[in-house]
Amino acid sequence: MLAVLSILLAVVNGWVWVRLAWRAEGWRPRWARHLVEGALGAGGGIGLASCVFFLLVLVGAAQPAVVIGVDLALMGSAIFLWRRRKRVPEDPAPGEAAPGFRWNWLLTLFLGAGLLLVGATWIQTAQVNPYGEWDAWSIWNLRAKFLVGPGGAWKHAVSPLLEHTHPEYPLLTSGFTARLWKCAGGAPDWAPIATGLLFAACVPALLVGALTLLRGTSSGLLAGLVFLASTLFLVQAVSQYADVPLSFYYLATLALAALAVSARAPAKPLALAGVFASLGAWTKNEGIVFAALALSCYFLLGWRAGGLKSAFEKWRYLLLGATPVSLLVAGFKLFLSPGRELALHQPVWEAVRKLGQWDRHAAIAKALYAETLELGLGLGHPLVLLGILVVTVGISRPRDWGRPAVLAALTVGLTFAVYGGVYLITPQDLNWQLGTSVGRLYAQLWPGFLWAAFLVLKRVEDRVAPVSKAPPAKTKRREGRRKP
Repeated sequence: MLAVLSILLAVVNGWVWVRLAWRAEGWRPRWARHLVEGALGAGGGIGLASCVFFLLVLVGAAQPAVVIGVDLALMGSAIFLWRRRKRVPEDPAPGEAAPGFRWNWLLTLFLGAGLLLVGATWIQTAQVNPYGEWDAWSIWNLRAKFLVGPGGAWKHAVSPLLEHTHPEYPLLTSGFTARLWKCAGGAPDWAPIATGLLFAACVPALLVGALTLLRGTSSGLLAGLVFLASTLFLVQAVSQYADVPLSFYYLATLALAALAVSARAPAKPLALAGVFASLGAWTKNEGIVFAALALSCYFLLGWRAGGLKSAFEKWRYLLLGATPVSLLVAGFKLFLSPGRELALHQPVWEAVRKLGQWDRHAAIAKALYAETLELGLGLGHPLVLLGILVVTVGISRPRDWGRPAVLAALTVGLTFAVYGGVYLITPQDLNWQLGTSVGRLYAQLWPGFLWAAFLVLKRVEDRVAPVSKAPPAKTKRREGRRKP
């Protein structure tokens, strides 16, 4: 019971702090706004709870009473600040201005049925395989057991003896699972399952809700349907790996940066975007790369659009939000697991030599192509569905994309390029690494890719909305003209 309370407190805490930071009352439709707030609250609350629990572990105070007490203190602080906040005008509602698409009810019906089917499949799979796949119990859940152990047992989670199970990886998912186990007084198998399913549900909720707010209801619903056709991602959702949580933090960073453009006061959503980027860095090493690229791309795009001073004025809020958790990640990397990244376990000249080996390029391209085919099935393949939308709806002109679309496309593209570069220089067996990780890397980037794609696509409402013809102007009778 205490573990269930711990989950509820983490989610509610995240929701309250998101509501406090982002004044979204004016955004319409309301259901989309609630989806976004709920998804951000759940993912942010889990990330915050993981960070706090790890700090409590370091100081030897990770006891159930202390964990719950800190949760209540954080919630009380948020409520206190909520009551003292100043009343400001509500944000505009850009999604509400678009004309409605008359078949949205049918899209909603299909999406709801698909979500119910996928949710039932997730639950059934989790019941059949409660311990997840290989990485779940050999990396993430193993390290969670060390974190929940007595005394200094947590040090084994970063022991160099675990070299082949990545002791250098950050601890967001392991920390939250350990928190639940600590509160439960044992190690129930439902704790990592609940964590994985929460993130798996937050990804489509955030994708549909945020696109609805920015691009209209039909865009959000269509994005949800394309997401449900992404079988590769749906399979990863029940693996209990950290890749689905990482994909959520990627998507949250890009969505909040886009929502900040239409916000009356962009400082707070930008700070939230920085928080979620840093939580991605606390999830996996890949998240550190994404966070660095997202912050850099945002600054460079702002510099190009309005100059250095204007770019820094907004970028500083992004940096401010990312700083607290980034300091935790930096401390973990510098003092607890320094120099253990596998890509560093080779001479520099050896890594440079591999860049020119074209057989490695060919192997990577072949693996990426094969994994692209595995994204979906037949005519229901998500890329086929996107192609149909490109033909029927169309793509906006590049000058109409706006900074959010460019930021998403650039950040996702550069992150993908870095992943490819790591494959080129990896000291591990290339074929083995490609076979065991390409699907997970696709899962990390896929929601961000869909986000960028639907920002670039035209809105269905604009495509089907009838063009109103102005009535012909009446000609005035010339002065002095005689009536017949």
